[in-house]
Amino acid sequence: MTFVSLRDIHCDEETDEVGDDEIYVLVSTVNLGAHVNVEGIPIPVPSFDVWRFGIFENFAEGDTKGQPFQPFWTAPLTNPDQAIFVGSVIENDNGVPEQYQQLLRLVIPKSLASSIGEPLDVVRSKLVREINEVLNGVDLPIPFALDDDHVGTQELRYESPELQRATGDLVPKVLAYNGDGGRYRVTFDASPDIFGAIRDRWIALGAGNSPVGRPLSGEIPTFDGVGRFVNFSGGIISWHPDTGAHGVWGAIGARWLQIGREQYGYPITDEFTSGVGRMNTFKAKQFMEGSIFWTPQTGAVEIYGDIHAKWKAMGAGGSSLGAPVAPEENAPGGRIQRFQHGALFWNASNRQVSPA
Repeated sequence: MTFVSLRDIHCDEETDEVGDDEIYVLVSTVNLGAHVNVEGIPIPVPSFDVWRFGIFENFAEGDTKGQPFQPFWTAPLTNPDQAIFVGSVIENDNGVPEQYQQLLRLVIPKSLASSIGEPLDVVRSKLVREINEVLNGVDLPIPFALDDDHVGTQELRYESPELQRATGDLVPKVLAYNGDGGRYRVTFDASPDIFGAIRDRWIALGAGNSPVGRPLSGEIPTFDGVGRFVNFSGGIISWHPDTGAHGVWGAIGARWLQIGREQYGYPITDEFTSGVGRMNTFKAKQFMEGSIFWTPQTGAVEIYGDIHAKWKAMGAGGSSLGAPVAPEENAPGGRIQRFQHGALFWNASNRQVSPA
């Protein structure tokens, strides 16, 4: 399965409107592989929809406005001729964007019906032309009136090699729109579907609105060949059969990557609040359990093994010691780790941990 989504829109030059632009994007999608069943026999009948992204307000020259992950295509896509995508950029003036969506929902089936029996390239070009014309006020159906300004319309098309890449990687595509005195660039992404426990965790975290953001890769084996992970725009979700799937992001995620990621430990929790800071907990062979703990004052610091167990038993980030300020280090007779309000010493002879 492939996701196709709008990532962001960049303003190279504002339109001729007074004040900053207010931009929205309409994406018309046609699934040419759709069908209906008639007495058990599948009959090809293209399906279609019109998606709206924005209004992106207060758009000035040089601005880029991001779009939360909301794919407008979530189906297999290995052949470019399976689908038609048409993107239209519009500057909101006094119009109602939902009415423009409804307008295109009238134009698309009419165009497809009038193209039956035509070669596919004719079907595609005619649809793009007719969407472009109606948004410019040509043959506008009653009772529609155009109060917004059309910047431009064009087809988003992925070729076969790009769709093949998108089965395991992110494939961005940028379309430039010029019109009404303005110039905009819209970045679209084709990316692989995610599935199983990693997908379930991503959805539980909020999917495209989650801290990890949008998927950037398919599933990738971890260092030991047992686990799997997926890269996201804001972090990673890592899975192991013994620990399940959990997300790591932000400063804690950056520190986890620095110290070996799954080789330090597979996450057994998502990031959560603990006392004075934020925390992820991990598990690996070399120690029973460890964490990376973050506060604005200390940054992200790892803590593991017996010292971690003692600190956690004391209340972790809510303990009297507070947050770790530096990783564990050698000390005469054992190991020591320092915290905001004290230190813990690990005795190598008896593996006991006590205040230092």
